[in-house]
Amino acid sequence: MRLKFPDLEIDPDDPWHNDRLECREEEGKNLTRLLSTIQHPFVMSISAEWGSGKTTFIRMWKQHLENQGFPCLYFNAWQNDFVSDPLVALVGEMTNSLDKIIIAEEKKREHIERLKGAGKVILRHGVPLLIKLVTMATLDVEKFGEEISDAFHDASESYFEKAFEKYEEEKDSLQAFRTELEDFARLVTSQEGKKGPLVFFVDELDRCRPTYAVELLERIKHLFEVDNIVFVLALSTGQLKSSIRSLYGEGIDATGYLRRFIDLDYPLREPAADVYSKVLFEDLGIGGDVDTPGFIDIVSTFGLLCDRFNTKLRGRQQNAVRLSLALRMTQALNKKMTAYLIFLVLLYTSERELFQGFRDRDKKVQGKILEIIVGIKKTPFYVRSPPMLSSYLPTLLEAAVQVYFMEDSERETSEEKVIDRLKTLDRRRSSEETTLDDFLKYWLMPQSSLPFLDAASAAVELAHDFRIDPS
Repeated sequence: MRLKFPDLEIDPDDPWHNDRLECREEEGKNLTRLLSTIQHPFVMSISAEWGSGKTTFIRMWKQHLENQGFPCLYFNAWQNDFVSDPLVALVGEMTNSLDKIIIAEEKKREHIERLKGAGKVILRHGVPLLIKLVTMATLDVEKFGEEISDAFHDASESYFEKAFEKYEEEKDSLQAFRTELEDFARLVTSQEGKKGPLVFFVDELDRCRPTYAVELLERIKHLFEVDNIVFVLALSTGQLKSSIRSLYGEGIDATGYLRRFIDLDYPLREPAADVYSKVLFEDLGIGGDVDTPGFIDIVSTFGLLCDRFNTKLRGRQQNAVRLSLALRMTQALNKKMTAYLIFLVLLYTSERELFQGFRDRDKKVQGKILEIIVGIKKTPFYVRSPPMLSSYLPTLLEAAVQVYFMEDSERETSEEKVIDRLKTLDRRRSSEETTLDDFLKYWLMPQSSLPFLDAASAAVELAHDFRIDPS
């Protein structure tokens, strides 16, 4: 078993070959047809929640575009947010990638020097500050006034007098930078075997510190808006909106703010839940060999319980890692024990108070937990075929909960008396091949009884103490 998801290998000749989510190739090819029609300045976002596979998708799509003749650049915003100004990192990425996208050596050297020179002029003239003030002015007049007041407080009056006196000079610097970019894009897309536009991928924008993420958006809009360059931003819209509000206040229209910078947003399709769960377990090595009955059983159980607890994709990814941790700490011997661990992991994540009551054997929560278990049969993912673990999962879990809440005196009686007593409870009898009584006997066996149930609860609690960031 593993605790970290491996990077997916992208086949240069067939970038969609390892599309295990079975939904990305069609999206990539459709978006390629769209990009081939664009020559004007354009910013597109690929939006999806964390854990949805945005980075993998744009890596596949970038390779596909390059195979079709599109020049592409890739910039990981999160890995570069230590840089004070995003402009430095963006220009650095462009100049570092010229070897891949410009053939003539003389042209490479010429454009490296010209781009760097134009960028230095921008930074030296303080144009990024001007960009920030202009952006604020278009959003909120009161906030704009506060920004100016803060700026004047933090710097000398003479500095700003000089800065505003040189306003025309700074506008010229902006235009000069755009002109260099336009020449650069024209050169790149006019080479033999190349087609436009130049596609600049910006990944993991939503993971950056808020100031860097917002400044990067502002730089792209105000400095890089030239013909034949298309930016593709991979991001979580919700997270980016939170960054905007943290900088400009909760009252800001974050959606409207993003519209100023992004021309078109494409929400990445969610993969099928069962396919996604299979990929998670395969990557983490949970459940044994892929496509064996045991592996299929565990994956279907995980999917069924995630469906019962309404767990989103990012939550499925995090809980798969927590399950891997819990399995290491309990050494579950079979799929029944693993199924019990999956239930506890998701119970803790979704209903922490119920989990704590369960952990403390508080009989007040027993009924509510059993209601959750009964509800499993009402989920769309529920499978009724007898050979599958998921088909008798409600019965298995109900028996485990019944045993876990027994008084010690009850466990000390004979197995037959325990079963007789439980039969008097107003509980349904299972119509399936495996009955509730069978599972009660299973959990009462020495090798699968209270010691494991106790250890499982403790392991799940400890697994949730770790900060999980599987990407």
